[in-house]
Amino acid sequence: LIIVQFDGSLRPPRDPGFPSLPTKVASCSASITYDASPMMLGGRLLPMATDITAAHVEYEGLLLGLSWLAQQTSQDGVADTVSQQLLIRGDCKAVIDQLMGNSLPRKVQHLHAQCVACIEQIADKELNLPTQRVRITDVKYEHVLRHGNQLCDAVCGHIPEIVGQQSVVKFAKSLDRDLRFIVRQDDIKKKKKASTSSVAFPNHIVYSQRIHLYDRMIQAARQDASALVIIGEAMVHESKFILTQIPKRKQPRKVHEQLHRGMRYQIEGYGGLGLPRKVEALERKYKHEIRRYEREQGRSYDEVRHPPHVDSPQDEEAALQPKSELVKQNSFVMQWHEAALGIDFLDVND
Repeated sequence: LIIVQFDGSLRPPRDPGFPSLPTKVASCSASITYDASPMMLGGRLLPMATDITAAHVEYEGLLLGLSWLAQQTSQDGVADTVSQQLLIRGDCKAVIDQLMGNSLPRKVQHLHAQCVACIEQIADKELNLPTQRVRITDVKYEHVLRHGNQLCDAVCGHIPEIVGQQSVVKFAKSLDRDLRFIVRQDDIKKKKKASTSSVAFPNHIVYSQRIHLYDRMIQAARQDASALVIIGEAMVHESKFILTQIPKRKQPRKVHEQLHRGMRYQIEGYGGLGLPRKVEALERKYKHEIRRYEREQGRSYDEVRHPPHVDSPQDEEAALQPKSELVKQNSFVMQWHEAALGIDFLDVND
């Protein structure tokens, strides 16, 4: 029995304890086993489009497995060819029903046609599998619940985390070179408020990872008062959004620290720009919030205004590590991601 399992994911990267990003990540995966022995495990990050749906990514996962299986075919027949059954298994009932002919594909007709053509190609030829040569005599479809498709689901869940981690490392390295992540505003003195959108993070960086990146930004922008204002306002804007999305008893302490540091950075930046009236206005605006924060944390004014930064390389590496326990536990899938994120397939027997 040859089993092809597939899965697709269309959701924001996981970020436990923080709100989800507004941008989604599309990924798919597939696995193939022959008589309970693994033959292939693969995954792929898919390009995003405005009209992409969950059915699209599910079909892409199925095509991933069927394409690998089709590459193992041969036209030459031999005497010791074994007849086997092909079972296609997935946790998306809509896709399984469409493959069985119980419903129409509608918006995914082109992907449905590719899968059907690929299945016909596999059934018409012999498969050169690692252990023996087989011929498909029957094709069946089976719908399973999510817990019956855990391996493919885990691969789909890890891909956005790995992509986000790569974006964090790349963005952090860019901060060591220059401050191009900030849109320079020469006329900032003429404006009442700097634009928080001037700080542009890559789409895949989750909120929990941005806290450490803000520290790196401040270190790079200490000599630039206008950049300090922009970063501080971005920190305040983002922290307030996060706190409004999380119940008070579950709000991370780091977010409160980021909020009040952002307030102090704004005051410090406007002071460096020579705008005393703006400094006085911000001190009046944030007075009660800063005092309440100092009482709750038991910290002095100087500690809040000048928080400690990450200095050693070991601390920087620890700050940029992914927090998901699932990644740490499933080391096999993690190793595969690190080695095969840029390719389509992984052959377990290689």
